[in-house]
Amino acid sequence: MKPKFLGKKNTTFKSPSESILDAINRKPSKEMFGEDIWNAYEFTYLDAFGLPHQLALRILVSVNSPNIIESKSMKLYLGSFAGS
Repeated sequence: MKPKFLGKKNTTFKSPSESILDAINRKPSKEMFGEDIWNAYEFTYLDAFGLPHQLALRILVSVNSPNIIESKSMKLYLGSFAGS
């Protein structure tokens, strides 16, 4: 896997797109259980009227998922909601 954004200058996205996200493959294991937890304490977005809102997000990804999201691409993806 070659990350799109890791180690590169930050890019700003004007609208959210799942293509921003980089997947990292992980090997399945029978001993794994639970979930990965992503906390975004200051998630900001614009509503349909262009008004800004801020809230805390909790994103759960099962450890049985074949991939996990690379952290910088997740940060850029979540940040893209602030300008849309």
